[in-house]
Amino acid sequence: MALPRNLTSQSATLASGASLTSAINIAGFQIVGFLTDAAWTAAAITMQASSDAANYSEALLSTGAAFELGASTSIGSSRYVAVGSGVIDTSGAVQIKLRSGTSGSPVTQTASTTLTVLLQPV
Repeated sequence: MALPRNLTSQSATLASGASLTSAINIAGFQIVGFLTDAAWTAAAITMQASSDAANYSEALLSTGAAFELGASTSIGSSRYVAVGSGVIDTSGAVQIKLRSGTSGSPVTQTASTTLTVLLQPV
């Protein structure tokens, strides 16, 4: 996939039966979008963030609510979800892990699937 020169992407795979990706490096970038592939089982997308690449915590909005894409309508397969500039403030985070579903209700994937994060330098 060809991206505009000011964007880059990082991908992580969710194994069949899993709900949390491996770590994705976002140091020096802001998140501007997400891509799901054709194997993605419909679910909301939430995430954990880490400032030291070792300890992860649930990513929250400035309101204290959990960050959640697709809260009212699950995100389907082969979708691009744009995130406006500043909507996800990951200042200080060096890595994230993406989850299908929420921390309280994770959605295990029925097949191996790849989530891609679109990133813009800060």
